[in-house]
Amino acid sequence: ITLASPKDGSSVQSRPMFRWSLTYGENLEYDLVLIDEENNVTIYSPLICGSGGVTCEEGEAFFSPIYELSAGNYTAKIDAPDAGIPGEPISFTVQ
Repeated sequence: ITLASPKDGSSVQSRPMFRWSLTYGENLEYDLVLIDEENNVTIYSPLICGSGGVTCEEGEAFFSPIYELSAGNYTAKIDAPDAGIPGEPISFTVQ
């Protein structure tokens, strides 16, 4: 699973919108894994269509964290652990 947004290498606001394709179906639980430049890991889980701030439409899911991210560099990936599907990590910068 690859995040469609933010784009790899992009600069984003402090509350970025994370977007990914629901290739494996809307009924899966997803985990958003964020790693900051100090290697602190934050996991948003479970991300399920229609709950916890996740909206899904036209085969894509959308999620924004409630709290602002600190400025700096991050690595992010979206996993579907129940299906055993790991995410592809991307990097982005919060301004």
